[in-house]
Amino acid sequence: MSRPSTGWSTSATVSAARRAKRRLRPAAAAKRWNVGQMSAELQLSWNGDPTCFGCGAENERGLQLTFRRTSDKAVECEYVAPGHYCGAPTVLHGGIQATILDEAMGKAVHIAFHDRPEVRIVTADFSLRYRRPVPIGERLRARAEIVRVEGPNVFVRGALLDGEGNELTLAEARWRALGERS
Repeated sequence: MSRPSTGWSTSATVSAARRAKRRLRPAAAAKRWNVGQMSAELQLSWNGDPTCFGCGAENERGLQLTFRRTSDKAVECEYVAPGHYCGAPTVLHGGIQATILDEAMGKAVHIAFHDRPEVRIVTADFSLRYRRPVPIGERLRARAEIVRVEGPNVFVRGALLDGEGNELTLAEARWRALGERS
């Protein structure tokens, strides 16, 4: 009896990740995070891995979110959720909402650390408030902004909004700089 296929080829996924990492060396990643370039769209994930589920351009099953900087402390993106991400009929799954907001807040944090690409930064605390159902198939906007920085901690808030600007999901997070990458 054979196992059903998940559609993922482990060796193909690992090979794609290795190829992507070879293309994006740390020096190249550092150049991508230049302040002058940060007003452009941000799709590169912080660790230089284009297979990231949230923002990886090469992850066909991922969200492929593209962010733009809106100020010295904020980013936003637009997204239309496909039907296969529903949690209930016509409603975006809460885990996908969390992913979108975590990615948005992460990109805002990258603004604070744009000149230190060697520093590894992770989500330390994350909370969500689901205010209204998030519709599938409609244009959404995710916003995130840095609230404050205290030592290695960066406090961020985010919101998922509908096309009319109504807040659907709110998030707050604390990101922490752990030190240099190995």
